[in-house]
Amino acid sequence: MPYSAIIDDWLIAELSNAQMKPKLVLPRIAPRPMESMTLSSTKRKVEERQDEIAIKRQRNTDAARRSRLKKMIKMESLEKRVQDLESENHGLSTRVAVLESEKAGLESKDHSLEERIRALENQLAEAHKALTTNINKQ
Repeated sequence: MPYSAIIDDWLIAELSNAQMKPKLVLPRIAPRPMESMTLSSTKRKVEERQDEIAIKRQRNTDAARRSRLKKMIKMESLEKRVQDLESENHGLSTRVAVLESEKAGLESKDHSLEERIRALENQLAEAHKALTTNINKQ
């Protein structure tokens, strides 16, 4: 099974799980006057801040994982494209070689036909000269 299929399955599962999970909602606590702040409220604020940091880190971890997966999928598609283009290039190179061979054959044939034409023209000129000489003698 290619990585992209595994990644697609994983992303679908993650997205469906994310939709089913209730979002973490931190309770809002009404602010208290400064003089009534106790050790427990300070401790509670520290814990809330730590929870917020943990949530932020988890979101960042998830975003980094998705980014790496997207990068892997893109790399796989680019590698496939490279393979396809290399295959096409090989086919075209073969075709060029065949066409160049045909061209060389046609050029050779053209050259021999041009020589044949010159030879026939010379024969025609000699025949014409012989005829005109015979006509003048008579």
